[in-house]
Amino acid sequence: MNYTKEITKALAPVEVDGLVALCCGSTVTLYFEDGHAEKVRQALLGVVNEYLSWAEGRLTWWFVEGQQFSKVSALQAKDMSRYLLSSKYEEPDSDLKWSFMWHGGVHKEDASPIRFEALGASRIESEQHDCLSYIRASFPLDMNSDALHMTAVRWAQALSAVHGYGGLAMITSPDIELASVSEGLVVYRGERFPGLDVDYPADHALWTQDGIKGGSWLTILSDRFVERLGGATRIQQALGTPFALTSYSGGVVIRAGEEPEIGDRNRNVATPLSVVLATVLKPIRVKSHPDVSISPEGFDQDRFERWLARFDQG
Repeated sequence: MNYTKEITKALAPVEVDGLVALCCGSTVTLYFEDGHAEKVRQALLGVVNEYLSWAEGRLTWWFVEGQQFSKVSALQAKDMSRYLLSSKYEEPDSDLKWSFMWHGGVHKEDASPIRFEALGASRIESEQHDCLSYIRASFPLDMNSDALHMTAVRWAQALSAVHGYGGLAMITSPDIELASVSEGLVVYRGERFPGLDVDYPADHALWTQDGIKGGSWLTILSDRFVERLGGATRIQQALGTPFALTSYSGGVVIRAGEEPEIGDRNRNVATPLSVVLATVLKPIRVKSHPDVSISPEGFDQDRFERWLARFDQG
């Protein structure tokens, strides 16, 4: 993806006491159902292995639910099958969830554009509360646009994604204390650059069961949401060019132009495609979402709901 030198400088990594508290990358976030189910975990294993193969030699830290970060260099093999395919997740009334993260930071606390994180709802959460599971894969800013697009299509089909999005996003430290230090800057950048995603998927998964978070450069919609908008043909007609829809078994991926729009409200750089997309997707977008802050400087509920509606006209 191509960005001006000015934008690249404005989105440079932020260090605090020698640790990277905030960076930016190209990301794909997908939400899906039945995270406890064996067929879903099998599909997820394929997605994880694809990412690990792509990131070979660039990952430095990892953890799974209930454990601390460990160095990747200490692993005999990067095999997630024993963890992901355990039958314990499907036991009756199981309240066990899975979660893991791999990243490429020098220090375990570092924010890194090489990162794969995921969280799976337990059987009880899935069956009794319809809780969604998610994955978020991060790549460098210069990730090839077509490659990111087709990766989103493959993974959306593999996981039968309910919805999702992809494009340019901020990535905070996996350490909560360090992440809290950069929250004021996350708000500033999110409001200045409307095309830069503010992404807290663990929170969004709880509040986007019946509506989507919003549109992005890539917007993944399952058939249930496509039908609520009148079908794929009607969506394409409403969007026009240069929007493109890629169909897969279970939904569509909307691509808003060749490259993501970032915008810059300080310099009156508009995001016209994002405005068109927001208009079409508004009927299925969530209107209510709690705060996503971990410090007083973060997004409270009112401010975050305004951010979700940032592309609305008027």
